[in-house]
Amino acid sequence: MRPKYGIPFKPHRITTNKLIFDFESKISFIPSDCRNTARQDFNNAIKKFVNTPSLIHADKNILHEIKETKIFQNNNQDSLFLKADKGNTTVVMNKQMYEEKMLQQLSNNKSYKVVRYDLTCTLQQEVKKLTMDWSKSKLISDQLRRQIAKTDCLPPRAYGLPKIHKPDTPVRIIVSFTDSPTINLARFLSQCIGNNIDPPLSRVRDSFALVNAIRDFRLPPDHVLVSLDVVSLFTNVPQDLAINAVKQRWHQSMDKIPVPLNELIKALHICFRAATFKFNQNIYAQTYGLPMGSPLSPILSDLVLDDLEQYCLNKLDFKPSFYFRYEDDIITAVPSDKVAEMLSVFNQFHPRLQFTSEIEFNHRISFLDVLIINNNQLIKTDWFHKATWSQRY
Repeated sequence: MRPKYGIPFKPHRITTNKLIFDFESKISFIPSDCRNTARQDFNNAIKKFVNTPSLIHADKNILHEIKETKIFQNNNQDSLFLKADKGNTTVVMNKQMYEEKMLQQLSNNKSYKVVRYDLTCTLQQEVKKLTMDWSKSKLISDQLRRQIAKTDCLPPRAYGLPKIHKPDTPVRIIVSFTDSPTINLARFLSQCIGNNIDPPLSRVRDSFALVNAIRDFRLPPDHVLVSLDVVSLFTNVPQDLAINAVKQRWHQSMDKIPVPLNELIKALHICFRAATFKFNQNIYAQTYGLPMGSPLSPILSDLVLDDLEQYCLNKLDFKPSFYFRYEDDIITAVPSDKVAEMLSVFNQFHPRLQFTSEIEFNHRISFLDVLIINNNQLIKTDWFHKATWSQRY
C-alpha cells in the first residue's frame, strides 16, 4: 500500500507495518508541533478500520473488481497499466509500444541526449558543501542544513503518460525527482522565491478564480476569444532568463530570503545541473531549459513567462480586452484581425519559447475545465470536459 492509495482492504489483512512506514516517511513534511496530533489521528483511524465488523456491499464489489483486475494483469504480463496525461483515465498499453513511444520522444536531440555520466554523487557532494557553508555562515540552521542535504540519493527517473486526447497517443515525459540529490534544495529555493515574489494580476489560481474574473464580462465589437499555449515549456525556458528574472525581483524578497543573492544564484546553478534522468538502462541529459520534475522549475518558468507577458503586451499596438494565465496556458480576447499579430509578437520574445494559438469555434473555447462562451459579446461560462474524461475526480 502506498500513500493516497484508497481502495479498501479486509480489516484482518491490513498491512499495518507498511501503513506506519509510509505515514512516518511523509510526516516530516508537516510542522513538528503538529506531528504528535497527526500520529494520534492516524492511530485512531487505523483502529476504527480494523474494528469495523464487516465490509459494506459496495466494498465487496470493489474487492471483487480488484481480484478480477489482478487476474487480468497476471494473464497479460506484457501490458502496462498507466495513468493518462489528462482525464484521470487508466490506459492499458503494450510494454514494447510504450518503450517505443518513450524513445521516440527522447530521440529529439534538441531537448535530450544520451550521456555516459551519472551526476548523482557529484551533486550530492555539491549540495552538502553548499549547505555546510551556509550553516557555518549562520545563514541557515544546522537542522535545515541536514534537511536539505540528502544522502543515499538516486538519479531522477523518467516515465511517460499517454496523451489519449492526441492522434497516435504519444506519451508525455514525466521526471520523478524523488530521492534525487537536489530535491530538497529545489524545494527550499522554490519556497524562498515563490512565497516572496508578488505574482502578476494576470495569473489565476484555478478555474473558479477564472470564472469569477470573466463572469458577465462584455467584449468590445469584433473581439474574439483566443488561447495561447507554450510548446514544451520546461525544455525551452532559457536558464539565463530565469536567473535574470530572479535578479530583477530581488528587491521584493531580499529581506525575506536567508541567503544573499550570490549564494542563491550559486544554488540555482547546482539545481540546473540536475537536468539528467534515467530511463531503462540509459542516462539522459536535457540539452536545454529547466530540469523537468524539479520543484523549482514551475516557479522559475512562471517568472520568465511574467517577463515575456510584460514585454509582449507593451509591444502590441492594442490592448487585449482581458488576459489571464494559468501556468503555461493563456486565455485572452483581442480584435479578430489582430490574432496573427499577437501570436507573432509572442513568438518573437525568444526563439526557444514558441506558442500555438486556438481561436474560439462556434463562439466557444475551452480553458482549464471551463467552457467560455461568447454570447453576442457577453461572456458566459460552463463546465468543460474532454471526450476522454473518465468521470473520475
